Amino acid sequence: MSSSKNDKLQGTLELLVLKTLGARGPLHGYAITSRIQQTSAELLRVEEGSLYPALHRMEQAGWIRGSWGVTEKNREARFYTITASGRKQLAAEEESWARLTEGVRRVRRVARMVMREVSVMVVAGLLVGTGLALGTTRLLSSFLYGLGPTDPAVLTNAMAVLAAVGLLAAYLPARRASLIDPMDALREE
Repeated sequence: MSSSKNDKLQGTLELLVLKTLGARGPLHGYAITSRIQQTSAELLRVEEGSLYPALHRMEQAGWIRGSWGVTEKNREARFYTITASGRKQLAAEEESWARLTEGVRRVRRVARMVMREVSVMVVAGLLVGTGLALGTTRLLSSFLYGLGPTDPAVLTNAMAVLAAVGLLAAYLPARRASLIDPMDALREE
């Protein structure tokens, strides 16, 4: 698993563990990691080096309770259950996650909205500009040497350059808007 995936997972590990224990009841460490991996369709994998320190922290915080038991393979293991305090923490973590994902959705929506609005303006500008260019062909023909004012290659190239410049001008603010930290966006509201 790459380090960037681990970084993304680390902030949500408590949520994943509490959610798993809340849904499945008492589980040992390996069963917790297996269940998270299975539930996520193999997209998430919790390494032992991350899980056991997190379980210890959560047990110290009173969110889970550990007790020794025997696994289905007749091995001794520590089984964890979620406590009432852990259920409250799970609710808080789910609320925080919901706010974060909504913030990300809003930031992505802003970028799409900017690009959509600018695209409409670029198309409208190209249509108006093409109409004006064709309407002024008599005036332009006296300034052009060797080209007709309605030469398709010239008009196509001019429209392509104008469209590219207009879309680039839209992309820069849309990209900047998409880089806003969702938590900062949520704090501003």
